[in-house]
Amino acid sequence: VWNPTDGQLIKRIVNIAQRVFNISFSPDGKLIAVAAGSPGRFGEVRILKAEDGSLVNVIAMTSDVVYDAQFNPAGDRLATAAADGTIRI
Repeated sequence: VWNPTDGQLIKRIVNIAQRVFNISFSPDGKLIAVAAGSPGRFGEVRILKAEDGSLVNVIAMTSDVVYDAQFNPAGDRLATAAADGTIRI
């Protein structure tokens, strides 16, 4: 997490997959969806609390990376897109 004003590192969020492909905030700003994975090995989307980076849930587990995760405007659904060609809601 970086300070946008001065560019200083505030803190690191741990236990995220090797490569992160997308980070999305929920419409209310309370949750973060992180689409990530290790190419050819696994992929996942982790839902984190924006306030402190703590884990809420791990969803969309796949056999390859997850490229994208986006909340709908109401913030009650999440769409994911993975390298295996699946799109999940």
